[in-house]
Amino acid sequence: QDSIESLKEIINNYETRFQQIESMLAMCCEDGGAKSQDVEINSTTIAIETDGSLLENKTTLNQNNPNPFAYKTTFTYSIGNAGYVELEITDQYGRFIERLVSENQEQGNYSVEWNANDIAPGLYFYSLKVDGMVWVKKAIKIK
Repeated sequence: QDSIESLKEIINNYETRFQQIESMLAMCCEDGGAKSQDVEINSTTIAIETDGSLLENKTTLNQNNPNPFAYKTTFTYSIGNAGYVELEITDQYGRFIERLVSENQEQGNYSVEWNANDIAPGLYFYSLKVDGMVWVKKAIKIK
C-alpha cells in the first residue's frame, strides 16, 4: 500500500511539473513574434527561443491508449514533414527502456503498439524525436 501511495505522489509531482511547463510554453507562444522569453519555474529560469513561425504540416504525439495500461498500449503520432524518427521509452528516472521506432518516415499518421508484459508497473515517458525536435508524454503501467 505504501508503494502505491508513493507512486501516486510521484505521478502528482510529474503532473504538476507538466502543467507548469505547459503554462510556460503557452506564455511563450502567446506572442507569435517573440524571438525568446525567459520563464521561471520553481526558481529555475528557462530560456525559450522561437522563430515565430507556424508549421503548416504539424508533427504531433498523441496520448497513448489505453492509459493507464496493464499489458500493452498503443502510441499514435503524425509526422508533418518527412524525416528521421525515433520513438523511445524511458522510466521515471530517465533510464532507457526500449526504442520502438528508429527510421526515416514520410509525412503521415503512424501507430505503434508496445507490449510491456515484462516491464514493471510504474511511470514511463515516451518521446518522439523528429530531426532534432522532441515531444514527450507519460504512460502509466499498472499491475
